[in-house]
Amino acid sequence: MQLQNDKSVRRRVLDLVESVRKNVGGPFYYRGVRDPVADYLGIKVMEKQMPLDEGQYIPSSPPQIVIDPVINDPDRRNFTFFHEVTHHLIAQDDDLTEFLNEHAYYHYEKVLERLCNIGAAEFLIPAADVRAAIEREGFEMSAIEALDHVFQASKPAIAIQFATCAPHQCVVVVCEHGLPHREREQNPLFQPGNARQPYLFVQYAACSPSFAYSCGRFVVIPSNHLIESAYQERRSLKGRASIPFVSGKEWWVDCDAHFYQGKVYAAFNVTSPPSTLQLGFNFTW
Repeated sequence: MQLQNDKSVRRRVLDLVESVRKNVGGPFYYRGVRDPVADYLGIKVMEKQMPLDEGQYIPSSPPQIVIDPVINDPDRRNFTFFHEVTHHLIAQDDDLTEFLNEHAYYHYEKVLERLCNIGAAEFLIPAADVRAAIEREGFEMSAIEALDHVFQASKPAIAIQFATCAPHQCVVVVCEHGLPHREREQNPLFQPGNARQPYLFVQYAACSPSFAYSCGRFVVIPSNHLIESAYQERRSLKGRASIPFVSGKEWWVDCDAHFYQGKVYAAFNVTSPPSTLQLGFNFTW
């Protein structure tokens, strides 16, 4: 199938993931250097401490994936592994590689990373299950808790699937408190005086298919932001808040922030999400 647009590219990535899931069988989580998904794909997995990233795909012969064993969060470890697996799937697909080279030349890394996040999320929790949850519960970040009891491999994957499956325009972020694996001092919101002090930052971000913008990783959450309040108060909060763009641009929208197990999962709804009644009658996404 010829790839002509973003939708067809997403579909190709999801098809590649679905094929591997079908042939390997679950459950899907990182199982160490002899992970069955890596074995099936002929990938050599190594665990080695890395100075900048938590994982890396090396297109060598045989292809390799490096995972930093220092990652002490199973959610991030699982997501990182399948993110790198998706790098391999994309690298092996000539149509995807050609499309990215021709149509995403100036934003190659950004588009590639976004596709790898989509693939990793699909490995860990199929989009169909998230769509069913949204139809049943509505587009609420608090639904992550119920899904986490069923799919315990990665809560960030659930959050990214919320964005992927969103029937409206939105940005979904996962925020952590601490120091990023790779500090980004060029971030316009970064305050050098606090460089070694823990802070709340965006660990993962994803946008819905109908929304063209997203915030990047490692953006610092300001102390007066709704997400910071949700973290400090350890509860769910809703209200108006600015999307945490890397550029520092302010864009105020409705925000649904949910604190759960040390992280804040937040949706910035650029347009209003449909109600469960609307979803039940017109579930075409």
